[in-house]
Amino acid sequence: MLAPGESETVQWTVDPSDVIFERLILVNILQSQYRANPSRLGSCGIFMFSLLGLTGAQTFALVFALSLFAMLSGGALWLYARWPLNKLGTDIAQLSTVLLVITTLALLTTIPRWWGLTLFFDALILLIFGVIITEFGLFSQKYSTNL
Repeated sequence: MLAPGESETVQWTVDPSDVIFERLILVNILQSQYRANPSRLGSCGIFMFSLLGLTGAQTFALVFALSLFAMLSGGALWLYARWPLNKLGTDIAQLSTVLLVITTLALLTTIPRWWGLTLFFDALILLIFGVIITEFGLFSQKYSTNL
């Protein structure tokens, strides 16, 4: 039992003998009464993920590399198909480059688990995407002569 304001870190090692349902380890948690909140008992799970026998870090590196490759190759194919670029193409290429950089930064901030910065970059991506839809979708008539 902990005194009010006191905390304690509890940790233990899990191994394959703790696994149930092939890939799940359940952990029971008991929360004692706190002021008006009654005691509660609950469970949370640890999911054992394995992709082609890779570790978590290797899986993350693979997904990260595939994401970068997909973004860069998509951009290269788009430029190849539209070269030389007109005013509309140049504007789209600039915005896409900004999105590529911000998306890469968001991916990089997940490595040290800087979730606040990751959420900031994700929100920025959504704002820029909204600008793209507004500029090129809703107000596309100003680019109709450039198509």
